[in-house]
Amino acid sequence: MNFTAFDPLTYLGNPSYRAPELLESRTVTRKVDIYSIGVLLFDIFDSCVTETERLPKISALMKGELPSSLEDEYGYVKDLLRRMVAQNADDRSCTTEILEALSSKKSV
Repeated sequence: MNFTAFDPLTYLGNPSYRAPELLESRTVTRKVDIYSIGVLLFDIFDSCVTETERLPKISALMKGELPSSLEDEYGYVKDLLRRMVAQNADDRSCTTEILEALSSKKSV
């Protein structure tokens, strides 16, 4: 199901979890959820303690950049994270790819 997003300021929740198409009032699909899950997965694998530490890392993640500490310790997830938070929804992984990557500890 596709629909056009409403005014992005009317959405609740943490803005860093919102997919670009929601923020830009573009047509959205289920891939907005993949984006949000990607940011959440990043939060799980990263060791930020404060929001001050987290925000620059989230901004970098949105550009496809990951902290070296994350790449060193969890290298198998780096490509998956990049695909989950791709700016273009068509470039994002689907749920099957995500589950396969996480269960096999390999990148997609």
